Formats: sequence, C-alpha cells, structure tokens
Amino acid sequence: MEAFVTTFFSVLMIELTDRTRLIALLLSARYRAPFSLISGMTLGYIPAIAVAVWASGWVTRLLPPEALKWILVISFAGFGAYLLFSREEKENNNKSFARFEHLGPFWLGLILVAVTEFADKSQIATAGFALKYAKNWPVFWGSLSAQAILNVIYVGFGNYFGERLPVRLIQWIAGVLFLAVGLWVLFSK
Repeated sequence: MEAFVTTFFSVLMIELTDRTRLIALLLSARYRAPFSLISGMTLGYIPAIAVAVWASGWVTRLLPPEALKWILVISFAGFGAYLLFSREEKENNNKSFARFEHLGPFWLGLILVAVTEFADKSQIATAGFALKYAKNWPVFWGSLSAQAILNVIYVGFGNYFGERLPVRLIQWIAGVLFLAVGLWVLFSK
C-alpha cells in the first residue's frame, strides 16, 4: 500500500503543472467530449508508465537523453507552431486541428499524451519508485490513478473555459505555451 500511496501523491504533485495539462485544457475546450477525452488521455499514459515501471533502465540505455530531449522539443515546438499558425477552415468554421479532426478527442488525446510523456518528470519518478519498492503493480496503478484524476480536473477546467472564451484565443494561448515549453526543454540542462 505504501508504494501505491507514495507514487500516487508524488505523481499528483509533480503533474499539477505539467505540459500535458495544456493538452487537456486545449482539447477539452475544443471538443467538449469529456468522457472520450479523459479515457483517451488516461490510456495514453499507459505506455510511458509501463516503460517506467518495467523497463526503466533499458530505455535510457537505448535512447540517449539528448535524443529524448530533441523528440520533446520537436513535438512541442511543432504543435505550438501549428496552433499559432493554423487558419480557420471556411467550409465548417473549425478553427483548430482541422487536419486531425477525423481522429476525434479519444484518439487525439491518447496519441498526444503517449508521445509527450516519454522522459517526463513523472515517468522518471515512477521509475524511481518502481526501483525503490520493487512492487511494480502498486507503483503502476498509483501513477496511472494520479494522472487520471488530474485529467478529470483539467478537462473540467477546459470545458468551463471553452464555453466562455473564443476557441481561437484558447488556441493562441496554448500555442504560445507549447512553444515556450519546447524552448524551455531545448535550453534546460
């Protein structure tokens, strides 16, 4: 039980202001399909958490930290630039994610979270707890539970703000924040 509780509260605190919360806010403001988005995003955490718990040392030997850093920089800067510079679709007035609209909130949330969570601070913490406690399942469920609860909270906020602010403003703010995170990752040591 200690492994679950310690992992749960640690990941909860670590992830409160994480970049994936931006994804939750943006997608929930855009789609207003909370159950699909929460489900997709929560399932998107499973690959990163599973790797952290069961293969923590192997991945860091396979991919050097510099490669993981560049994957994050490119994904966040690219997504931020897309959000900032995408234009309104005339035929149906969709203002964002026009090329990815067919994926829907479930798949878009799953894919974005799965891609952005590798080499994340919560993944590193989860790997540390797995090594410390040598109890993989409680650590896995503690980390996933914390992420799921935060998804519910932030998707709720996104729905709230999505009803009150123009989508283009939310998209622009998110684009700037994604670019800032990409630059922060690039220049952080």
